[in-house]
Amino acid sequence: MLIIKIILIVVWFIGGLIFFVYLPRPQQGSKPVREKVVVQVEKKLEPTPVVVSQPTPAPVIQVVEPTPEPVVVVKAVESTPFVNEIIVEEKAEAAEPQEKEEEVDFTNVEIFSKTLNINLNFYESLTPALREEFDRYYIFDHEQHLVKTLVYIPKGDNQAFFKYVFNHLYTYRKLISSGLISVLTEELIRLAEGNPKIQTILYEIATRTSYFRRKDVAYLSLAEDYSTRDIQLHRTVFKSSNTYVYSYTRLAIILEKKKRFADALTLVEEALRLNLTDKTVNGYAGRRVRILDKQRKAK
Repeated sequence: MLIIKIILIVVWFIGGLIFFVYLPRPQQGSKPVREKVVVQVEKKLEPTPVVVSQPTPAPVIQVVEPTPEPVVVVKAVESTPFVNEIIVEEKAEAAEPQEKEEEVDFTNVEIFSKTLNINLNFYESLTPALREEFDRYYIFDHEQHLVKTLVYIPKGDNQAFFKYVFNHLYTYRKLISSGLISVLTEELIRLAEGNPKIQTILYEIATRTSYFRRKDVAYLSLAEDYSTRDIQLHRTVFKSSNTYVYSYTRLAIILEKKKRFADALTLVEEALRLNLTDKTVNGYAGRRVRILDKQRKAK
């Protein structure tokens, strides 16, 4: 038994010696490597407080109401009855049945059929202001040149222009000056060479074009002049009766507007004697009654 113990001690000793010799030894100065564990900690963010800016109150502006200016009534000068008539008549017309201006198309009317005795210096005879206006309507490619086929050629052949310029005169009723209407009318009357059939057409077109701007004294005066001259043709040359004559109706209206009631009555009674038509609902008889009523109220 003792021998066995001795043998075991020897074996244990020899085994321990062998492990001591052959096992690796740590190098001097080396440290054991430890794995570094990084733990990420989620930081809880605090909510950003929302700052609501309070609007700055607007400054109170005191509005001072302007003192109304006194209304000044300007009385028309008695030496200019046309102006006074137009101002008063605008208010009176609102209470009366309106007489609609009939539309007549002269575009295809053959006014002149013969060769015209053209004045080659017509353009040069115009005043600088009228020439500038004439250029816009009839010479240059301008936005106010409304009838492109109607072109005047200075020093050129203008037979076609003068034959058809009055066919389209009413087209320019909103633009054309009273001065240019007058100049063109007188030139065309001259070119008519005393032909009353052509002259009455020219007077009617000129009257219609002028009367469209009747609120302007100059245009109303032109309309009165041309209708008066046309009526003289119908009295002396045509001796018109039992028909419609535009100038009688138009002049009667103009005289009534100007409060020349006596003259208007004389013209209306002449029309009644000649059995002329008025192209209105009540005719000349109704016009006579209305003029008499206005004349009585005016006294």
